[in-house]
Amino acid sequence: MLPQTYREVLALPGVRPTILLIFFARLPLTAVSVSVTLHVMEDRGLGYGAAGLLAAAWLLGTALGAPRVGRAIDRFGARRVVAVCGLCSAAYWAAAGHLPYAAVLPLGLLAGLVAVPFSPLGRQLMASLVPEHLRRAALCLDMMSTETAFILGPTLAILAASHFSATASLTCIAVCIALASASLVIRKPPVARDTVGAGTGPVSRSSRRRMDAATRRTLITAGGTIFAVMGMEVAVYASLRTVGHMHWGGMVMAVLSVASIAGGLVYGCLRRPLPHGVLAALMCALLLPVGLLSHSWWLLALALVPANLFCTPTLVAGTEVISNAAPAGGAGEAMGRYESVMRLAVAAAGPVIGMVIDRTSSGWGFVAAGLGGLTLALLALARTRVPAWLTRGPLLRATR
Repeated sequence: MLPQTYREVLALPGVRPTILLIFFARLPLTAVSVSVTLHVMEDRGLGYGAAGLLAAAWLLGTALGAPRVGRAIDRFGARRVVAVCGLCSAAYWAAAGHLPYAAVLPLGLLAGLVAVPFSPLGRQLMASLVPEHLRRAALCLDMMSTETAFILGPTLAILAASHFSATASLTCIAVCIALASASLVIRKPPVARDTVGAGTGPVSRSSRRRMDAATRRTLITAGGTIFAVMGMEVAVYASLRTVGHMHWGGMVMAVLSVASIAGGLVYGCLRRPLPHGVLAALMCALLLPVGLLSHSWWLLALALVPANLFCTPTLVAGTEVISNAAPAGGAGEAMGRYESVMRLAVAAAGPVIGMVIDRTSSGWGFVAAGLGGLTLALLALARTRVPAWLTRGPLLRATR
């Protein structure tokens, strides 16, 4: 039985269908990496490098395009942007399996630029449907549905590829994106140009500086968190391969997802949770000794449970800070920049942790992932200066 806080959230009008709709919309995106890899290797007969390059092109496009798509949502409203982006994305994935690789690669970058922002939009929808005192619980529900999508999405992609073909898996992604986009347009999501965030109204210069600093720290910490999480996944599979337990990989990832969901359930009920930076530092620090217990799949799974208990709380805490700091009419771009930073961290984690493992061992992969995230979290806690592009634009233009 869910705690009372979550029952109150789910009882609000529109919350349950929104959670289900966003969950369905995220499923195809979680299957992109697996589907692209299987398609490039099996249907086209190319190698891992070509598959990784295609996935990286789309991922880079989404990272570059997320703030701009979010700005468009702030300016034109969610319905128009979702309709246009949904049409472009569905067309690309429907054609990707049939076009030459030389054409699919640059088109993947362009398709990423106009990808439907299902994740940022889901967070905005949840924030707009619930009162402020229930927002943390609503965001936890949203993040837990994301965890579930990451469990089911790749599995469904593999089933479609094994029973039909990897090209059919890409077509399924196109169909799902089209249906999800059409559903959002029909439902008229309550995210409009005049969405009012917590950062509205007259704000003093000192308050604005504090808000600017909090947002910068959050973006850096969020990037470190995702770097650690994705680096952990690379190290998990490398460790399982080293000890010959690769067939237990799905079980290990399922245990980690359950731990993350459990942590989110607890976090959503807390009245005074730990700050975002502290949560991120604890999660990353708990990854450092994991390599010492990677001799078998079940020891590895147990060793990773403490760190993953902080995963969902850390991500939700970052979303809360960005949502509260966003000025009126700037929520879409704020969430877009947050998504962009996380996408760039995802793109960086694989190569960096992979090189560390190649030069040392799989155990050091956990150390590198934890140290990378911990370093960024500590730098953010120390209020270090950060690049200005992270907060350029209406994201922090509350009173300027």
